[in-house]
Amino acid sequence: MGHNWDDLQVQLPGGRHWLFTKKAERLYLDVTYARGDVLVFGGESSGLPDSLLGDNPDTQLRIPTRTDVRSLNLSNAVAVATYEVLRQWRGLTQD
Repeated sequence: MGHNWDDLQVQLPGGRHWLFTKKAERLYLDVTYARGDVLVFGGESSGLPDSLLGDNPDTQLRIPTRTDVRSLNLSNAVAVATYEVLRQWRGLTQD
């Protein structure tokens, strides 16, 4: 994982790298996203490595789910998070 993470940081420098994990305390809705920020998701079955999460506790975010739901489908999680970023950037509303 270290090599891939290093490559990601080189390819996408400058912005914050938000790590989406069900282990996070902070909700994805509690962040103001800036242009250049990067949303990082792990594999659907394994999530992000504990070593990466341990090294980056301040940038972990979670999407809340019911307690009986193990996790969201990866494509759904990406869609939910991306919509929130676009909503903030473009001023989308809940009309």
